[in-house]
Amino acid sequence: MTVFKELKRRNVFKVATAYLITTWLIIQIVAVLEPYLKLPEWVTPVIIVFLVVGFPIACLFAWAFELTPEGIMRSKDVVVDDSITNITGRKLDFGIIAAMAVAVIFLTNEAYFSEDSSNIDTVQNNGSADERAVYHSPSMALSDQMTSIAVLPFVNMSNDPEQEYFSDGLSEELLNVLARIKQLKVAARTSSFFFKNKNMDIKEIAEKLNVEHVLEGSVRKSGTKLRVTAQLIQADTGYHLWSETYDYEIDDVFKIQDEISASVVQQLKITLLKEQIVALTEHGTKIPEAQDAYLLGRYFMRPRTPESLAKAVNAFKKSLRIDADNQLAISGLVDTLSLQEAHANLSKKDFLEYSLPLLTPFFDGANNSAEIDTSIGAYFTTKGEKAKAVRSYEKAIATNPNYSQAYHWYAVVYVNDFLNMTKAEKAKVKTLYKQALSLDPVSEILLTNLYFQERIDGRLIEAENYLSIMLDVNPHSSFIADTALLHYWLTGLDWHKAWEISQNNSIENSGRILSSKIGFYLTLNMVEAAERTLNTLVNSKAKTSTIAYTQLSIGLYKLSHKMITKAEFVQLLKDFVNENNTLDNQYLLATAQIIEGEYELASAVLLEYYPQLLKEELLNSQYFNEALILYSALSKHDPDTAGIIANKINTSISTAMKRDPEPTTVGLGIPLTYACLGNKEKTLSTLSKLYEKHNYFDEIHVLQQDNCFDFLKEDKDFKRILKIAEHKLDEKRKQFLEQINVANISTL
Repeated sequence: MTVFKELKRRNVFKVATAYLITTWLIIQIVAVLEPYLKLPEWVTPVIIVFLVVGFPIACLFAWAFELTPEGIMRSKDVVVDDSITNITGRKLDFGIIAAMAVAVIFLTNEAYFSEDSSNIDTVQNNGSADERAVYHSPSMALSDQMTSIAVLPFVNMSNDPEQEYFSDGLSEELLNVLARIKQLKVAARTSSFFFKNKNMDIKEIAEKLNVEHVLEGSVRKSGTKLRVTAQLIQADTGYHLWSETYDYEIDDVFKIQDEISASVVQQLKITLLKEQIVALTEHGTKIPEAQDAYLLGRYFMRPRTPESLAKAVNAFKKSLRIDADNQLAISGLVDTLSLQEAHANLSKKDFLEYSLPLLTPFFDGANNSAEIDTSIGAYFTTKGEKAKAVRSYEKAIATNPNYSQAYHWYAVVYVNDFLNMTKAEKAKVKTLYKQALSLDPVSEILLTNLYFQERIDGRLIEAENYLSIMLDVNPHSSFIADTALLHYWLTGLDWHKAWEISQNNSIENSGRILSSKIGFYLTLNMVEAAERTLNTLVNSKAKTSTIAYTQLSIGLYKLSHKMITKAEFVQLLKDFVNENNTLDNQYLLATAQIIEGEYELASAVLLEYYPQLLKEELLNSQYFNEALILYSALSKHDPDTAGIIANKINTSISTAMKRDPEPTTVGLGIPLTYACLGNKEKTLSTLSKLYEKHNYFDEIHVLQQDNCFDFLKEDKDFKRILKIAEHKLDEKRKQFLEQINVANISTL
């Protein structure tokens, strides 16, 4: 018998074949699991060495030993006629077929999901190889959020400080590109940019952002020349995984972005699908001048002041004049207009009017960016079309799960209509905010929103936890300081801290904080301080609705303390509306007309500006105050129409009460609603809960002067509640003022 035939008889060839196929499968499995299990780099080479060494051993074993019915025996001891190697061989055949089937499945999966990704050009530049950033994608599939990264603001190394927008913009564009990769968790811009100009260790920053890697760098722009340095850092060790310097012309800024993002993907060992590879190199525009104007717009969006938002609008409009198809500039412009409606003096009507022609081409778009769909969501939210807004936000999140703004603004759909929010929607709001916060962990507005969600649920400890995080993030932020001032003041927990905040000149002024200071000063009977702060508020270009509310509050306070007459109060409201004749302020004019007995005029004013109060089935919470005033006017001359409004108000307030909101968080709003509707029982029960069972130190002057409470003025229970509220406030105020006088603290 020849050696070849003996090798074949003893199944050595079959054992070798089975061993090689199995070895290949083991190596592939290890390659897939290595990054997921975070195995040390030496593990794979050691396994390969063992498998290679094992191959000749397996072949020698197949030659020297044989499987028999009595067990394993030396081949030379087995009589050839008694051998069962033919049976063993058939079993090996089945094993080889099974192993080959697994291998085919693996290779098919590899070809389908990673076709051409092992060696692909991520940037198409007229086919010139020396101008392309090439990366080799490893053949492994990572689960969602397998790894995480933060892109810190690149340092502006140019001699011109005004080029700051460019270095910030380049960083933000890199962040946005990486955020499109669903297998990667990317910290949001707000949180990443929070650490700008802060001398902090990379490891500490990464811990606060809850990321494993950090991308940082610098930008030097000189004339038409551009030098960008980037480096990717393993946060826990500080080890530099990769770094590179790029010297290009300014027109090549897109090429630099593509090369950096491709290198990051390579270093993080992420396998991309075909569409992700395409998305990685997509930009809102291919025209450098349009991109430059877009980056400037994003730079001016961040502060959210009336002045900066106006500059952002101009920059985005310039970008669109150069390239009208720039989706990112369109989204940036709409989002800025939305922020102007929230933080400046753009009315809802104007926001909708300006945004509609910009967004109409994208309403039915299947290939919209996440940014565009989020902007569309904002449009429908403001318009009050909740279902369309929800669809837009869900589409945006499906496109880019890393886009924190989509989660945040999605939650606002329900928060803006808080009175009609169901328990399920309330739970959804909290979930959406937390999802946004996981991507944007030091966002002031998200932390504040979660604080209020916990407060309204009566979860004071959880609310204070968010407040503590906020104060740790940025105690000088007017947004955070305002939340803290309201917390310590309205709950009565610590008026000393509230006072310290009100007197802290290092806190930036805003309409919110100034309005809250005025309310606190009125609580302390510091009318002159409140009026001085009102002048600052008027000159701050704050939203006129904020000024209107504050003006009304001061007027009611003066009226309750007999500092002005009712006629003077009415004239105060009319003068303000004449000077600030905007949609948001018409309720003041209607209030003045109701006091004068001009009920039909008041109704006409509100229905002219808010026709939806009668047309829409469900009352939108954004117009709830106007609906209450309209009901008060209609009830005096048109009881049938008043009944329609009353039913809508009752439906909304009933839905809100099912959630059992914490009384001191919602304040006098619910008792006032019941009072305006003439519901004595519910007015008294909610007032008792607010002022007797809880400590609430605000809006007592409203309780004293608002017309809706007139029918209760002689009621003994109402008098008792009012007396308790006044006594609690007097005692609290007296005790506090004595303490700060003893401590020689100025009381203005």
